[in-house]
Amino acid sequence: MSSRVNPTPSQRKRLLEKNANVCCVCKQRGMGLELHHIDGDNSNTVDENLAVLCAKDHDHHHRPNAYNIPYCSELSSTEIKEYKEYWESFVNEAKQTNPKIVAMLNVYGNENHIHSMRLILQWENGKVEFE
Repeated sequence: MSSRVNPTPSQRKRLLEKNANVCCVCKQRGMGLELHHIDGDNSNTVDENLAVLCAKDHDHHHRPNAYNIPYCSELSSTEIKEYKEYWESFVNEAKQTNPKIVAMLNVYGNENHIHSMRLILQWENGKVEFE
């Protein structure tokens, strides 16, 4: 068995920035963020193998049967890798001068009382990346 290699502070900072400081799965802010070894090898601490996950989604991956929540039944390594790749590419695109991203803001209520809003960010092809 190989020895665990922790990410360096600069690597952690870089990966958090590449993910806009949110979980690549649920996009939640304000929860503890973990760097998860996608392939399960704790010595393989390269950027491509580290996904930014909130404490909840990190735990869901490692203990999928501990929760009675439908979407938590499984969060496989393949799914985590896909979430990481899509989200990091979206964040990178959003930083470009002329990003190929559509932003929509839905406002609910009337002109005297707005009770809620919903922000949707999506690619030009219609794939929603954040809601």
